[in-house]
This record gives sequence, C-alpha cells and structure tokens, in this order.
Amino acid sequence: MEEWLGDLYQSLYLAFGKYPQWFINLMIIFKTGILIISALKIKISDLLGK
Repeated sequence: MEEWLGDLYQSLYLAFGKYPQWFINLMIIFKTGILIISALKIKISDLLGK
C-alpha cells in the first residue's frame, strides 16, 4: 500500500508539477477514496452473491 501511494504521489507530482502541493494532495486523497469505495463495493457484492 505504501509503495502504491509513493508511486501515485510521484506520478502526480510529475504530471501536475505546476499545481500547488495542496492540489496534488487532494488528488491523491480523491483517488485513494475511489479505490476504497470500489473495494468495498466488490466485497459487499461478493457477500451478497453467496
């Protein structure tokens, strides 16, 4: 997980280098939230499918 966040941080920093640091951090939080929500949806659908 830490490696993924590090890679994401580095790629976002390079891609959005002209933007302020708070914007980059906000994008990281947003993308992480999407991944967590997706994982929860998959887990719930697996539980309901059994």
